[in-house]
Order: sequence, then structure tokens, then C-alpha cells
Amino acid sequence: MKNTLIPRWIVIYAALLSIFAFVMGGWTWLASDNFLISMGTPLDGDGKDMILYLFAARNLAFGTIFAIALLFFPRRDVFLTIFSGRFVVDLFDTLGIYLVGRLNAVAIISQLAIFLIPIAACIYQLWQMNATNEIEN
Repeated sequence: MKNTLIPRWIVIYAALLSIFAFVMGGWTWLASDNFLISMGTPLDGDGKDMILYLFAARNLAFGTIFAIALLFFPRRDVFLTIFSGRFVVDLFDTLGIYLVGRLNAVAIISQLAIFLIPIAACIYQLWQMNATNEIEN
């Protein structure tokens, strides 16, 4: 079976995204009110907890998926699939931030610099990889 050697920078970025997702998921799950205060987002009512738990679960899931891929399935197709999913999620996060009126310069720069541009670069490089980048497993 052939295994595609993933570039080191993508592995490091995936590891950082995994850690970030675990931290955000845990923080949101365990201290949701503190998370809301830091985001400057007022939420009231029963729906608040559901939204926060869904956000926490999404982040914990991505952290788990990246960690499993890094440890057990470091292949081009696996990372391409995960990064594509993450790109869609972050694109809609950015759209959501815009739609609720929270898209300021800091939000734009952080969404672009931390998520959208690096993830797009990962997808592009993984997509461009071919048989010359493959190693026997």
C-alpha cells in the first residue's frame, strides 16, 4: 500500500489545529460563560447552552479527527478530506461572524491568517501532490 508523505509544515499546522480545537472545545464545554464574555457575544435563554455545546462538540471532533489522522493515518487523501471539511466550517464561521455584525479588522485578520489562508494552502499543496511524493508503507 502506498502512503503519501505529508509535508512537515502541514503536519505541524494540523497538530496546532488539533490542539487549538481541543482547547476551544474544552473551554467552551467547561466554561461557556467565560467563552462568551471573551467573544463579546451576548446570548440568553435555553438555546445558549445548546449552541455552545454544539460548538464545543464540533471543536472536540475536529481535534480528535486531526489527532487520529496525525497518529494513525498520515496520508494525503485523509488530510485533504479533513482540511476540506475544516475549510468549509471556517468559511461559514467567517460568514456567520459577518452576518451578526461582528466582523471587524481583528476578526477578518484572524480568520484569514489563522484559518482560511493556511487551510487553503494545505489543500492546494495536498491536491498538487502526485506519485513522486509517495513512499511505500
